[in-house]
Amino acid sequence: MDQNSLKELCFNVLSADKKIRFVGVVDAHGKLYLGKYRPDYHKENSSLIKASSFYSKYLIPTIQKNKHARRRRENASTTCNTKLELYFGLADFCNGTIKLIIIPLEDIDDRYLCVYIFS
Repeated sequence: MDQNSLKELCFNVLSADKKIRFVGVVDAHGKLYLGKYRPDYHKENSSLIKASSFYSKYLIPTIQKNKHARRRRENASTTCNTKLELYFGLADFCNGTIKLIIIPLEDIDDRYLCVYIFS
């Protein structure tokens, strides 16, 4: 996937629902490569947690959990190789008002789609 394809992916995910506030592509260490906020997003109204807390308490642990699950799947023997499975990590915080979804990008090693949902 090239950068234009990733931008288009982020735009399409962001357009799917008004509750989605941010979509980005991060690596396995949480480094942001590309991101897009919702145009009507106002940070001052919904910043309930600090960026460092978000990074250390939610983003990195969710990525790590996803990586461990992925390794277990790769090491497990499967009987049907044609079965398509989607695995993702989910963090639920601020009493359920914010969700973070981490989805591995299959075409790019150690890159994840990060979806921030504020309800």
